[in-house]
Amino acid sequence: MKRALLITLLLWAFATTSITAESNDPSLGTWILNVAKSKLPGLPPKLFIQRYEMRPDGFIVGTRIAIGPDGSPHFEQAAMKHDGKDYEWWDNTSLSAFLSTGKRLPKKLSMKPVDAFTVEYTGKESGKATVTGRRIVSSDGKTMTLAGKSLIPSGEWIPFEAVFDKQ
Repeated sequence: MKRALLITLLLWAFATTSITAESNDPSLGTWILNVAKSKLPGLPPKLFIQRYEMRPDGFIVGTRIAIGPDGSPHFEQAAMKHDGKDYEWWDNTSLSAFLSTGKRLPKKLSMKPVDAFTVEYTGKESGKATVTGRRIVSSDGKTMTLAGKSLIPSGEWIPFEAVFDKQ
């Protein structure tokens, strides 16, 4: 259950990239989870860092690392645009399976801009939604809040709210 919650946290957080492929994108940079301000199910990760960078071709590369409450590491990365299309994103499990077997089993992520600071996102596994929500960057660009719900293995949707501080 703890691993599922950590993976869920990482999945919805990955969906938090910005709205447009412009250099003034408020999500660009490094963010660290503020556990004290967050409302998360289960035990929080010991560490959660995410970084968003703009490539010259207009894709945003999102990279995140986390250390679970039990000390287990987790990694995710994707390159995407914010055009409503599904993009692949990889984690340590799907990437190691691909490297050892050649099978591509990434998750999918789509994002829809709401305004200059807000994006709605849906993460999918095997074509089925597993996380949905909104990402809002504060107008001063110092805080990013992710609010939504994630599907846990029992089939129940669990609400969350995670607050990140820009570094």
